[in-house]
Amino acid sequence: MNSEHLEKIRTGSGFIAALDQSGGSTPKALKAYGIEESEYNDDIEMFDRIHEMRTRIITSQSFSGTRILGAILFENTMDRSIDGMGSADYLWNVKGVVPFLKVDCWHLLLLLVVRVMVVPSLVIIIHMLDLLGERLLMF
Repeated sequence: MNSEHLEKIRTGSGFIAALDQSGGSTPKALKAYGIEESEYNDDIEMFDRIHEMRTRIITSQSFSGTRILGAILFENTMDRSIDGMGSADYLWNVKGVVPFLKVDCWHLLLLLVVRVMVVPSLVIIIHMLDLLGERLLMF
């Protein structure tokens, strides 16, 4: 988090928008938005629909840093763009909203715990943390 983000969160007013639907919650969120499961064929199309929904919300005139401090985003959203900019860049540079990445990697933590219990190795721990750190640094 850069110092401007931190200052906004520390001193600003508003709320944190939860736009972090992942695979499990996406069908229900789309249905509430009026998009039935029959309107997409697979996970790729489902995530395309949810990104279209998020984009409409984020690009709305009402969605701005004057009302919203930050937005929690699912990793898939961070890999996509809004109006030609990365989602996180768009949120901060256009809307003045601090982007947060929802880290949803319990499978990595479980793998790490299992690996450490079976094969105690500091190298494995460091490698797993490095992989996670590299991914987080991309944002």
